Amino acid sequence: MEGRPVVDGPAFLSLVGVNATSRKETSMSPRLACTVIFTVLAAVTPGTASFAASVWIEAGVDGDLSDVGQTPTPLTFVTGKNTIQGTMGTPFLGDLDPDIFTIALSAGQQLTSIVVDSITPGQNSFFAISAGATIDMFNGSTHLSNFLIGEPGEYFPRIAAPEFGGTGHAGPLGPGTYTVWFQETQLQRDYAMSYTVVPESSGVMLATLALLTALPTSRCRRHPSGT
Repeated sequence: MEGRPVVDGPAFLSLVGVNATSRKETSMSPRLACTVIFTVLAAVTPGTASFAASVWIEAGVDGDLSDVGQTPTPLTFVTGKNTIQGTMGTPFLGDLDPDIFTIALSAGQQLTSIVVDSITPGQNSFFAISAGATIDMFNGSTHLSNFLIGEPGEYFPRIAAPEFGGTGHAGPLGPGTYTVWFQETQLQRDYAMSYTVVPESSGVMLATLALLTALPTSRCRRHPSGT
């Protein structure tokens, strides 16, 4: 996986339009400094992303997702909500049809939410995620996590506690490639799932906090008048 971006003090100042080599220009007034801090913190806070994209629609648009763990359908996620609408499972007297695809997260991105927006009622269906561009369909211990999905809801926290082997992972998933496997053996299920990607904020956040600590805390107090 790619490393996390690091933003040092001069780089941070350049982000907000201040020349770090000029004493005069870096001598911001407390009011301006506070404005910069609050603006940057708001910009990098997870959950602020609002861009939505339909990454894949199986029925009549993009076609069937892969059903082979060694050759998943490659998908690239954007910052914001990424929606997949699919059909997987086993139709009556039909063949097993899992949905398997890769998630590519670029440098500066992290996955923080996996929500089942809708799903055909019925069984608890198997869901697994693995680090890398393939997934082992015969050995759950190689997975990052795996668990059962039965109804709409948020499932991302379940990655921390695999049900059928796997390493588990707590917290956001950072830059890199991950492979998802969704399967049901008893019936066919239509579903819509949303994967939320937000900017990695660690480097900018640390630089912002460093600047904040350089100011008297009373300087950034919000006054009742809003000034």
